Amino acid sequence: LLERDSSRCTHPDITFMGPEPKLPLVGVIEVHLQKEYGKRAMHLQVEEHISALLKEKKACAVRIDTSLIDNENGFTAPEEVETLISRMDLVVTTRLHGTVLSLKNGVPVIPIDPISGGAKIAMQVKELGWPLLFKPEDLHEGVLESAFEFCRTDEARMLARKCGWENRQKVRSLLDKFMSDFVSNKQHHASLKNIIQ
Repeated sequence: LLERDSSRCTHPDITFMGPEPKLPLVGVIEVHLQKEYGKRAMHLQVEEHISALLKEKKACAVRIDTSLIDNENGFTAPEEVETLISRMDLVVTTRLHGTVLSLKNGVPVIPIDPISGGAKIAMQVKELGWPLLFKPEDLHEGVLESAFEFCRTDEARMLARKCGWENRQKVRSLLDKFMSDFVSNKQHHASLKNIIQ
């Protein structure tokens, strides 16, 4: 036998000869129960589907809290949350900002609106043009597994980057319009004030 450590010599640990892990790194971002939606809130049922998906698929699941108040990951700055999300291979989320921050960083995402019939996540995903969106009533056997496999493809990664870039441009245009309208209104109010005086 060749020792790793002894009084005569030291060798590298045999771990270096083991296979390299190939499990996907999956961010899991879940929203708290939103009581304001009443009976339409299906958070617990949706979370059961997510748990079943993660058991079915071999993956390294990382729970990510996007709220900075009592953050479960111990984060105190938004940059920390976003940096972690940006390192994921894909994200499964019931949170609007889990969806948006994933796409902003070119990470394929499985957005699940936990509200029956859909609410703000459904509206946002449609506006962003991302092809995946699930509501509680959509969670039939196999649909999340198919979405998971799609999100692991190069096509999904490229599509997420494209989606992030295009929506960044849309928001930039909105900001330009706001600033233009703000300046225009300011000048208009100044003109009115001069006329009144």
